Amino acid sequence: MRFKTLFSALVIICLMSMAAYAADGADIDNAKTFLSQLGITDGIDKESDENITRAEFAAMTVRAMNMNAQGVSGTEFTDLDGNAFAPEIYVAKNIGLTNGTSESTFSPDGNVSLQVASKMLTSALGYQKKAEAYGGYPLGYMRIADSLGIFDGINTHNGPMTAGEAYICVYNALLADVALFKSIGDYNMEIEQVSGRNLLTENFGLSLLEGIVTTAGSYSVNSKYEDDDKIEISGKVLSMDNVSRQYLGLSARVWYDDDEDKAIAVSFDNMNNIVKVDAKDVTDFADYTLRVDNGFSKEKKYKFDKGLTFVQNGRVIAHNNNSFRLGDGTLTLIDNDIDGTFEYVVAEKIEYFVISAKNGGAIYDGKSAHKCIDFEAHDSGYEVEIDGVKASVDDLTKDTVCEVMMS
Repeated sequence: MRFKTLFSALVIICLMSMAAYAADGADIDNAKTFLSQLGITDGIDKESDENITRAEFAAMTVRAMNMNAQGVSGTEFTDLDGNAFAPEIYVAKNIGLTNGTSESTFSPDGNVSLQVASKMLTSALGYQKKAEAYGGYPLGYMRIADSLGIFDGINTHNGPMTAGEAYICVYNALLADVALFKSIGDYNMEIEQVSGRNLLTENFGLSLLEGIVTTAGSYSVNSKYEDDDKIEISGKVLSMDNVSRQYLGLSARVWYDDDEDKAIAVSFDNMNNIVKVDAKDVTDFADYTLRVDNGFSKEKKYKFDKGLTFVQNGRVIAHNNNSFRLGDGTLTLIDNDIDGTFEYVVAEKIEYFVISAKNGGAIYDGKSAHKCIDFEAHDSGYEVEIDGVKASVDDLTKDTVCEVMMS
């Protein structure tokens, strides 16, 4: 099989690391990235151990409901002048998520407790009446929030909520079953909890795909994809903005717009065990077992599935024992069903390239007999990154030192 050429020039940077994603609701980075993809954390960029403010949490809750706060204003709270999240705060008040800290104040810079968070999120999910029947604020709301899994992955406490805890709770709320109106009688309103109906399906209008990611940007197990804005999962190819090649081979959940065939957000669960190995430390590969020098005369062994998929610099290769000896580079080992054996190897073999000259879409390496990389060749696809940011060939300059991964 003939594979398209792929160039990935990473200029004076190290390769991006592959993060190991923990269980849903228990991994802050996963939750934060997921919320960012949905626009929920716009304007909020806090380290996980920093406290979250009442204004920030109110904004995230309203955005998790996909409610438009543009142009919304009010006069009830006298302490919101100039606050960037005032529109979302007034939406939160108008729909009953919060009453503020008094009739005239919201205390936007104050800390958020888990009790306040449970009130907002439980109400956003439609369980306000049920929570009131269970005793109201705070215990009724805490009870409902706990039953919905909103607190999964965090330790409940009485102190201020951290940003990391907030990311996890809002993430969990997005995946929790919403309360849907079932019937309205003379004296009561009946609701029902429907499995699989959540804020993402009801408010964002998104559909769910679950499976193994087989195309992620420029990396793919299929030779036919060259675009860097594609993600493939369970055989379905979707467009996606800023898709990371680090998704390849992972067990994932992709939430997408069915009308546009566009992936909006991706999350990962505890089905992924990921190990990164420096290729220079590999000592042997035989009988589907990789042996790695662990230092101090110790050896680490990794078992592989017999259906192993080996991806080198973005494309599948027919691997052999020597494929694991890259020289310069890394091997990312992926066990995406936690059965104890690794199903994927994503290898990044690095060559070093010093640009001595440019000619149109071609660059020349003065350190290796003027080796040429022609970005305009008809059979080539490529991507260029400078300091981790997507760039173009035009941004490459003479004497630039590059790390080149070429398939």
